[in-house]
Amino acid sequence: MDERSNIEQQAKDFVEENRLLLDGGEPVAINRVFTLGARISVALSAEAVEAANEATEATEKVTKAVRNRSTPAVELNRLEKKRKKLTEIAARKRQWFEEFDDFMKEVEAARQ
Repeated sequence: MDERSNIEQQAKDFVEENRLLLDGGEPVAINRVFTLGARISVALSAEAVEAANEATEATEKVTKAVRNRSTPAVELNRLEKKRKKLTEIAARKRQWFEEFDDFMKEVEAARQ
């Protein structure tokens, strides 16, 4: 599996840096966390959608190759490995987005 993307690392660092503010942080600081976190959330969402689209495209290529009896086994193997890798990446990006979304829900609750 590939390493974390820049935005995934930024999200991880952001949560670690700001989590303590959720319990007793001043409203001005909590609002800043919300504003900056919203930008990260948008970028994470875009990455997750892009990865899901790439995984879907790879799945469609495998399906098409399987249905084409003239596709060499070596090519099927290559396509399937690529599909698996892209599916794993998409799942990881979706998980990162969901975890960050949970953090942002906590931030929103702290703003109340």
